[in-house]
Amino acid sequence: GQRFDEFNQDELMDALKDPGRPKAISFKLANNEDAERIRSFVSGEIAAGSSEALAICDGSTSNQTNSTNSAINPTQQQKHRSYKIKAVTISDAGPIGIQFSNSSDGFALIVDRFTKGDNGEVLPAKKNGTINQGDVLISVNGTKVIGENGIGRKHALELFQEFGAVRPLHLGFCENYCKSFVFSMTGDSVADVNGPVKELIFKELRECSNSDNDKDESLSSSADISSSARITTRVILNGFENVAGRLEASKVLIGDRLQTINNSLVDENNLVPILTNADFYPLTMICSRPDYEHQEAISTTASRWASAAATAIMTGGLESELHTTGQKQIAVIVEHPTQVGCAFRREGSNIYVGQFRAVKGPFQKLLNATGNGTDQWVGSTIEAIDGQIVPSYANCTMINNAVKRSWTENSKVSILLSDHRKKSWLCRLTDNDIQLS
Repeated sequence: GQRFDEFNQDELMDALKDPGRPKAISFKLANNEDAERIRSFVSGEIAAGSSEALAICDGSTSNQTNSTNSAINPTQQQKHRSYKIKAVTISDAGPIGIQFSNSSDGFALIVDRFTKGDNGEVLPAKKNGTINQGDVLISVNGTKVIGENGIGRKHALELFQEFGAVRPLHLGFCENYCKSFVFSMTGDSVADVNGPVKELIFKELRECSNSDNDKDESLSSSADISSSARITTRVILNGFENVAGRLEASKVLIGDRLQTINNSLVDENNLVPILTNADFYPLTMICSRPDYEHQEAISTTASRWASAAATAIMTGGLESELHTTGQKQIAVIVEHPTQVGCAFRREGSNIYVGQFRAVKGPFQKLLNATGNGTDQWVGSTIEAIDGQIVPSYANCTMINNAVKRSWTENSKVSILLSDHRKKSWLCRLTDNDIQLS
């Protein structure tokens, strides 16, 4: 029952994005031409798979319009991973060439950096080629040197003092189970306003560690808890929420006409090659819609608005709204094909925005560019935020508030993720397992 007009468009967009259902929407159409076009979209006369559907540009070829990534079952996701021990033998006398540091949770020693000899020569650890910066030291001469509360780290130092100069020296390493991700404001107005809270999906996970088999099992109800079980609660990264593409976020609407790309007219023959080729980016896309109520007033100042539009585009603004005679135009700068997030449709000689699709946000892309992609970290525990260890009683609301507060106050936030199952695997390792690797 709430009405919107040209003066409260922001509230209109928020109401449309509200997931509450059912939702009744009424439209006021300006003329018969607009009415016919809307009927065409709704009735599906131009199907997504027909020649009239020119392109969906969101980094994929799917025509789905889902706006959310399905949250991945973290237990299933990490359950079948195989973890490997990297066995390294140092035979050369002298320094091994590694500077270690403590892990953030005090569980182990981490390869902080490689050092060089007195004359700048490469030392055995770096020369070996197997060890990477950030790897976890898990054994010295076949003896496990990892453990909670600094026990493993202390044991490692004792073994290095006793056997560090003895050759051969046998060391065991594995890839780190923890990684810190720093999310920073980039100048992308859409991402900067929303921040990582809008993309990262957190979940509280209760787990039970049975004393008889020391295996972690997710709990579905209190009936699953045995008398010998130890219950722990942790907050995990459970998935990602996709975000609006650049055009949708810039308040372009379905049915708006695509006028130009980089100040050049486009047609059905060159639209798809331009949108799908990353070499053409960044693109400045001008979309327009009729502005009937302001035609007369705007027609007298068209040259001034056109000049302002050119200035806005030249100065590199992400998006700007401008007017020409009888038209309201929106200029949108798109940096990459995966940011567009919409399909275009041809009607006669004109090209219109046909449908929107949510795209991967910048923070999901950051995780995806690290290691083995986002799947590596889905299901991981939130260990720390901005260096502050997450307390055992923390819940999703507390995590979201901490991330939001840091983003607002510091324009960035650091989140430490821990692969819980990999750490559990390390805890269960025995000296015999290490010696057989």
